[in-house]
Amino acid sequence: MLPNLELADRSDLYASQLRSCGFFVDCTQTLSLFSHYDVLDLIHYLKALNNPKDTFSLFAFLFSPWVGLPLNTAATLRDEESHIPLEERLKQSYGTDLGWFYSLSKRSYLSIRDALFELCTHSNYFPKQAEAFYEWLKPLCEKHYSVSEALKDIERPI
Repeated sequence: MLPNLELADRSDLYASQLRSCGFFVDCTQTLSLFSHYDVLDLIHYLKALNNPKDTFSLFAFLFSPWVGLPLNTAATLRDEESHIPLEERLKQSYGTDLGWFYSLSKRSYLSIRDALFELCTHSNYFPKQAEAFYEWLKPLCEKHYSVSEALKDIERPI
């Protein structure tokens, strides 16, 4: 019996189970890995690491499950007139310490592996769509990319 799983993200599992029962199955992937929120959240994380002044990516990362700031904090965080740096406002107002993130962003060379290790170390979140997450990460980690190299490859038109 198959476990209760989402079909769109588990088609390989369903196909292998059907094949083991003697059915012919020919599957093609219907969703791009880039359509999964977990992958998009990681792309925003990598973009923000590469350029912390990319406020769109930074805020997308902050509001993702990896950090988990509530969306209603957006207005207070975007206070352009504040003399307190965003990093300090996050720590003071929301108890969110992103010192690890800002330290990583200042490195002259940062590997994908290190960036992902630090993210997982400093977050309690683990993607529900783990298969999509790992499929997307495999080639990036196998090539020993830096964050900036990975972003160039990700953004390259197909």
